[in-house]
Amino acid sequence: MPRIYNKPPLIEALCEIKFAETEGDFTIWGDFYQKIKKFYPQKNELPRGIEFQFTPNESSINPTEFVKRFISNDNAQLVQATKDSLTLNRLSPYSGYENFKTFFVDVLRIYSETFLPKRFVQLSMRYVNQIIIPHEKFSVNDYFGLVPIIPEGVTDAIGSMFVQVQIAPQIENHFLQVTLRSAPSMPEGNSVFFLDIFDAFPINSEYDENSILKAMDDAHENIEHVFEKLIQEKLREVFEEVK
Repeated sequence: MPRIYNKPPLIEALCEIKFAETEGDFTIWGDFYQKIKKFYPQKNELPRGIEFQFTPNESSINPTEFVKRFISNDNAQLVQATKDSLTLNRLSPYSGYENFKTFFVDVLRIYSETFLPKRFVQLSMRYVNQIIIPHEKFSVNDYFGLVPIIPEGVTDAIGSMFVQVQIAPQIENHFLQVTLRSAPSMPEGNSVFFLDIFDAFPINSEYDENSILKAMDDAHENIEHVFEKLIQEKLREVFEEVK
């Protein structure tokens, strides 16, 4: 059973799918918008990248493909889409994985019906946690299981920290990366850390919704497992674990 916290630290959850061999007409984004606007009425677009072009007499900078963005009324949920990718971002308050997955499946089905992707290339999930410890001076080992090794005799009270590691995931064939970094404290007397856990499942197979959802479940399980292994009991007290 997953642990439950009254004050969970998650501030953003993200799931992205990359496709190949899409066949739909990408001039009909209006049709896609009409099907999702009940939950995502705000829309805009951003350039996905920048393309530099040079000639003997001049140079130019041209935006490449645009990312279509569809935003919920409370600005807490965002769909981003291109002809070869679909992403769902959820900011806090986060109501749990099953609810997040339901929203993702709804958008995925509309996308696949509209743009007919043939192949599923990669699924990625990312959970970003903001952790506020109500102390300025403390032993990081009391709160985190992922810390730099401090030689004996040197204080383990760390003022600034950045640690990034790749970890063998619980469920194989996934790529799992963990980043723990400190940030400027917010109110006086507190210390702020960001724990960023990223899971990617590379695959190149025929488009199949069941395979995508299985990869999503596995990625979530990998992230949840490593999160619980990397935090100590004092952090569970900060998060107010429900016993």
